[in-house]
Amino acid sequence: MSVQASRVADMEQEMERFTRSLAYNQANLQKILTNSLDQATILAHSHTTNITGAREKAAELELRIKEMKSAMGSLHGDKDRAEKELQMMKQELEQLGVSVQDKIREREGLKMRLAEVEERVVSREQRLRQMEQKNQELRSQGERGLAMYRTHLGLIITRTSRSTLVFSFTQVSRFDPEKAFLLELTLVGDQYRLVTSEPPLPNMQQIEDRLNATNNLSGCIAYVRKAFQNMAK
Repeated sequence: MSVQASRVADMEQEMERFTRSLAYNQANLQKILTNSLDQATILAHSHTTNITGAREKAAELELRIKEMKSAMGSLHGDKDRAEKELQMMKQELEQLGVSVQDKIREREGLKMRLAEVEERVVSREQRLRQMEQKNQELRSQGERGLAMYRTHLGLIITRTSRSTLVFSFTQVSRFDPEKAFLLELTLVGDQYRLVTSEPPLPNMQQIEDRLNATNNLSGCIAYVRKAFQNMAK
């Protein structure tokens, strides 16, 4: 009886230790589960936060990518426009070069024509000086001979409104000394021209040619007087 009682007591003690151990293990398990749940909650929240941040970062990256694409497109457009403008500038420069060359050739042509005109002007001025010199010599010759003509040849020289000279000869005819024989003469450029005579001289053209060939006005006047004398016989 006492042996059985002792066994029962041992079993009760063992059951009590098992119960305490079980309670202890349950408490530890509960603590572990609670800690694990807290850690899982924290980890889930962290993952959620990370996912949200990642999504925001991804959205930000997508926005930046779009902006970069837009900027690249704008850059491409600017590049195309710049290339077109550069091509247009090159064409304008080429046209400008051609225009400059044309202007240079035109200027050289104008210089050549100007030189030719200046040469002609110099030549004409020389001719004018020569004509003026000849006219001066003719006037001097005429003035020197005028006194002699009036005294010895009965010659009177008058200027007309047509800028011609009329030589009036008297004392030509022995039968009518006061009768006037006329010769009208002018100067065209540097050439003499016999306009008319009264009475008409049959060889007036030959007299004119000889006068221009010799430039001897005094000899021409003497010859004409002699011709009038022959006609008055």
